[in-house]
Amino acid sequence: MIKRLSALAHSLACFQGEWDADIDALRRGASFGSAEPGGIVVGRRGGGLSALEVSQHDLVRSWSRCRLHLWQVGGGLMSQGLAVFFDVGDTLASAVVEGTHLSRLDTYPFVPEVLVRLRSGDVAPPASVGLISDTGDESAATMNKVLRAAGLLPLVDAELCLFSSIEGIDKSQAALFERARERAALPATRCVFVGEDAKERGIAASVGFRVSPHPLHALHLVAVDFAVHP
Repeated sequence: MIKRLSALAHSLACFQGEWDADIDALRRGASFGSAEPGGIVVGRRGGGLSALEVSQHDLVRSWSRCRLHLWQVGGGLMSQGLAVFFDVGDTLASAVVEGTHLSRLDTYPFVPEVLVRLRSGDVAPPASVGLISDTGDESAATMNKVLRAAGLLPLVDAELCLFSSIEGIDKSQAALFERARERAALPATRCVFVGEDAKERGIAASVGFRVSPHPLHALHLVAVDFAVHP
């Protein structure tokens, strides 16, 4: 146990160095790869580029690498982790489209409580909460804006939000769910996908996810199957 904890501490120290190096590169204007349409303007720094665009995938690279390495060296210490990923449209909210673009999300009344209870550990160990959503050609900025206006943004983990317009793959591909699992740095059996579409649930299940058709059902599933009993 002491050796395992030492390995975890070493991993955290290594990650801190990598994270600091990535942030320093951003400040100097270095690029982590070609910016994709819908990229995020990270910031403006003297001595660097006036506006640096990187994809959401690049922004979470260091964080995902850390979580995956901690899982690998930590063994059973991270086996109790849990990540619950939700579809957005028709699962958490109704999407309102004006023209060809998303203008707002009307969040269902029960949703905020479900997300808070999952994150707080009210029904099981505290869960990370993410989104897996097909978003057409919407930018990350648009998605953040509508999620914030809908009251959802503070209730999810930004590094676990996977939008097809940013990732370059959608929910018809098992690779998107694999990528979500990698970002969570958990076994697929510790990941849940919640969505109203049976075909999409089938794809998630094909890579080992537990699946649920409705947020309230997901809350029950987590309480029954993932609760830690003394």
